[in-house]
Amino acid sequence: MPTHIIANKYNQLKSTSSQSLLNSNVTDLFKEINDICLSEISRMSQLPITSTTTCMGKNYIVFQLMGGKKAYSRPVNIDLYNEGLAINSQGISNADILWNNIKNHTIINQNSHEITATLYSICMNYCICADLVNGVKENSGNYFETLVGHLYSMHLLVEPTNQMNAVELDRASISFPTDFSFDLPKYDTGLQGHRIPVNSAVVPCSRYSQGSAGKYITRRLPFCGSRRIHFSRLL
Repeated sequence: MPTHIIANKYNQLKSTSSQSLLNSNVTDLFKEINDICLSEISRMSQLPITSTTTCMGKNYIVFQLMGGKKAYSRPVNIDLYNEGLAINSQGISNADILWNNIKNHTIINQNSHEITATLYSICMNYCICADLVNGVKENSGNYFETLVGHLYSMHLLVEPTNQMNAVELDRASISFPTDFSFDLPKYDTGLQGHRIPVNSAVVPCSRYSQGSAGKYITRRLPFCGSRRIHFSRLL
C-alpha cells in the first residue's frame, strides 16, 4: 500500500517533535497535516447516527468515502466539530487562530470552549483520515498526545520530560516512564499555579466504540522542590 502524504507529514512531525516540542516548526507541521486532512474530508459524505444509546442532547455522524467501499469513520460529535471549524467575521478559521496563538505563545487569549472545540475538530480530522484514507496509519492517540504536549510546551515555555523519578530507596534512584511532565520552578510566581484555559478533551480512539476514548487531564504535583505539571491519557 503506498504511503499517503499525511503519513509522510506525520513522520516529519514525529521526528521534529522528538527533538523538541518547544519548536514552532512542530506547529507548522500540525497545520499542514490538518489542512491536508480537511481536503480529504471535503470529498467524503456524512451520515447521521440514529441510536437510542447516543448521548442525550448530542448529535453524532460518521463519514464515508463517496463512491467507495462501505467503510465508516468513528462517530463524530458534529456540533462540537462544526464549532471547531468555524470562521470568524474576518474570514479566519478557529484552527488558524489556534496555530497563530500557539506560535506566539498567546494561547491564553482564547477561551476554554473555543480551544476545546478547535482541538476536537483538528484531532477528529486526523482520526477520520486514519479510518478511511488508504496509506494513513492509525496512530491518532499519539497524534493527540503530541498536539497537547506541544500546546503546553509553547504556553509554558518549558520542554517536557517523559521520565519521572520516584523516591530513592537504598540509595537507588527509581524512574518510570510517563507521557509528558513539565517541571516548573516552585518559586516562580509567573508560572506557579498557572492554568491554560482548556477543558479535558475527548477523542474517540476506536472507530467501533464510542466508549473507548483517550481523555487527557492536567494535574499539579508538588515534587522535589519544584512544581510539576503532568498530563496523562486515560483509557
